Amino acid sequence: MKEQGYLSYQSGRWFEGRYADAGFTHGTAERGDLSYDKPGIGTDAVKACTDFIDMAAKEKKPFFLWYAPALPAFNHNGRLPTGMKVAPERIVENQKFIVGHDRGDIPRYYALIEWFDEHCGALIAYLEKKGLRDDTLIVYLSANGWVSIRRRGDYAPRSKGSAYDGGVRSPVIYSWPARFKPAVSNSLVSSVDVVPTILAAARAAPPKKALPGMNLLPVMENKTKIEDRAIFGEAFARDIASIENPEAVLLKRWVIHKRHKLILSYDGQGSYAGSTRERVSKDTGPELYDLVSDPFEQENLYGKLPKVYESLRSKIDKWYPLKERKVAE
Repeated sequence: MKEQGYLSYQSGRWFEGRYADAGFTHGTAERGDLSYDKPGIGTDAVKACTDFIDMAAKEKKPFFLWYAPALPAFNHNGRLPTGMKVAPERIVENQKFIVGHDRGDIPRYYALIEWFDEHCGALIAYLEKKGLRDDTLIVYLSANGWVSIRRRGDYAPRSKGSAYDGGVRSPVIYSWPARFKPAVSNSLVSSVDVVPTILAAARAAPPKKALPGMNLLPVMENKTKIEDRAIFGEAFARDIASIENPEAVLLKRWVIHKRHKLILSYDGQGSYAGSTRERVSKDTGPELYDLVSDPFEQENLYGKLPKVYESLRSKIDKWYPLKERKVAE
């Protein structure tokens, strides 16, 4: 995108070192870490983004804005990293979050979501004010799923940190008024589609090495349909043993094709999450679910649908062949 004349700005959570090392022309991650002192939360962070938009407009250059505030990942359970802020009291005290809840962390959690919505609304309103909204592609993507549990400030075992849909399925929203109309799709898409879609929108050349995702612009413009697609995922131990050999800590892989999902466990070392959350166990056997009739993945169909299992197992093996790890049967 830089070769296309784009200015780019990183704001908020960023796990890839300094912003400049990642190719951004501007940003907040200056120390090679998450830069919690500049997490992208609050009016100051929004103003920094609008100042960047003004600069790009003044220089008559197209822009790419990565805006990733740590909301609602923190603050609702009382653990506040340096520089973090809690949601404003005017939101926390809003009765629509209080009614029906007897736990203080739940209202705070939803208050943080509304605060995040305000941030997004402020940026969209600014694009409209500057006359840029119609020609700007906006992509909304969440890091992971979350299902609250009745343990204060924590999440359910089958959500964040797990291979189940409660942890890996989240909405993806694309909005570009000048190119396509609002619509809802149940097609299988993935976060890996974001990069090729953005590059196509910017008329930027993709890397020479093939990208794993697909350009969704033709789909959203109703020029093509997604036919017979499978999407994949992996889970590794959080305490990565060797960046040179990721297989050493591979714990889970999964594939979704049509209505079925297969989760395989591997004999990698380590665990993904802490003691208060479900560990991504390496000794769980294959799990096969029908996501249409069983969206909460309660009935394991492994052994009952051998043809479906073999088909999905073959897709995973072809997707990313392994050299070391073995499947836990």
